[in-house]
Amino acid sequence: MWPRLAFLVLLPMLAALNGAAPASAHAALIGSTPAEGATLAQSPARFELRFNEPVRVLVLGLVGPHGAPVPLAGVAAADGMVSAAPVAGLDQGTHVLSYRIASADGHPVAGTLVFSIGQADTASSTNAELRGLATRALLWSARLALMLGLTVGAGGAFFAAMFGMGQPRVVMAAACLGLAALPAVIGLHGIDALGQPLGRLTEGAPWITGLTTGLGATAALAAPALLAILATSRTVRFGLVSLPLAAAAFAVSGHAATAAPIVLMRSTLFVHTACMVVWIGALLPLRHRLGRDPGGVAQILPRFSAAILPVFLLLLASGAVLAVVQLGSIGAILDTAYGGVLAMKLMLVAAICLLAAWNRRALTPALLYDPPAGAAWLRRSIAAEALLAILILAVAGLWRFTPPPRTLVPPRPAPLAMHIHGERVMADITVTPGRAGPNDLAIVLQTGSFTPFVAQEVNVSFAAKAAGIAAIIRKARRGDDGVWRADALPLVIPGLWQVTLDVLVNDFEQVTLEDAMQLSP
Repeated sequence: MWPRLAFLVLLPMLAALNGAAPASAHAALIGSTPAEGATLAQSPARFELRFNEPVRVLVLGLVGPHGAPVPLAGVAAADGMVSAAPVAGLDQGTHVLSYRIASADGHPVAGTLVFSIGQADTASSTNAELRGLATRALLWSARLALMLGLTVGAGGAFFAAMFGMGQPRVVMAAACLGLAALPAVIGLHGIDALGQPLGRLTEGAPWITGLTTGLGATAALAAPALLAILATSRTVRFGLVSLPLAAAAFAVSGHAATAAPIVLMRSTLFVHTACMVVWIGALLPLRHRLGRDPGGVAQILPRFSAAILPVFLLLLASGAVLAVVQLGSIGAILDTAYGGVLAMKLMLVAAICLLAAWNRRALTPALLYDPPAGAAWLRRSIAAEALLAILILAVAGLWRFTPPPRTLVPPRPAPLAMHIHGERVMADITVTPGRAGPNDLAIVLQTGSFTPFVAQEVNVSFAAKAAGIAAIIRKARRGDDGVWRADALPLVIPGLWQVTLDVLVNDFEQVTLEDAMQLSP
């Protein structure tokens, strides 16, 4: 009867998991207008942030040179592009555009874009994002409490239902802990997503954001799972219901839940979390029962050991699949924060495997031959195993703050920048991408006092005389932001290029600037 009931509950959970939205990666900024660190001759007409996937804007703010906020208009997001425009002309100096967006996996992504108008203001702060360490510590703690409530509670209730044991108080306490932590997780997730101080928890925005950035589905499954655990005090059947609900609550949000192929990944994540709940949840009830009835535990322990071994192996196998997809490459385990968390988790898993093997090979037979002495040793070993399991959950909770390597956009090489200083005119030239092939130019003209220089016309030429390439001449066009641009110059070979800039001041006067640059392969 119990297997059929468990199957009937498990099947709709898997169907719900696999019927979710298409998979996507953790959002990353791939381009912006103006560019990071740019110095502009005049105020930009519009800001644009380009991400590698569609995003939802949580916060977009602009801070001027003196620390005062600058209002923005027309904030919009479409097809991975976030755009806005300043309400009025911007002052001279350094400005910071800060953003917080929600990626498709529900996790917030924050960053800043620093640019200057006229001359950079070195006294201005170049980091407007508050790290919110206290908020993140509280969020990690609340998530750990929720995970403990679901694993110890649902796993313990399932264990009691399957093996006909009484429900220890620790299972009920875990469910109460999870119910208390659930609203805290939602509110703190919203606070972290919006980058707001903890005092804003009294407002509605953090709670709405917390429910609409991926946690809504988790909360909708976690709450009935925890209530079902409490209901096992009346009938143990609810223990079977709480297991798939708890596993699904873990599997509907987060990094792994949005990886491709989504059917495989969500099914694998569901299986992984279900096995984790069964294994961890059985530890404390089993230890509790050993202290009261070692003889009774000795009767069921062989059956439990036989059942838990395939569960543990399936837990390891599904975890390996998730790790391979999330890492993308073996090297990522050494040079990314996500890989570092995984390495810590693997060390704890290795320790718990050794302890479980000792329990199975030595302590379980000892319990059969000498129940009182064997129970004492096995209780100590299970307590150590439970502590390691809690540490594994604590370490895994750090993944909330570390995007998986599969979602990281490889850093693009920095554009080649050069400065040509003349008596009357200075030019800052940016060559993108700054390597052999087609390159785009951006030219900012200034006077000797770093004020914008107004020219009538600008022509630029590149020549590689050593390679026998004559001058490639382009007429630059002036943008609304005062920057002169020339696109797709065919700088086809690496090496030394002679750069000549002809600046037409008026109908009767021209200034010529010359320099050389080294182009990378």
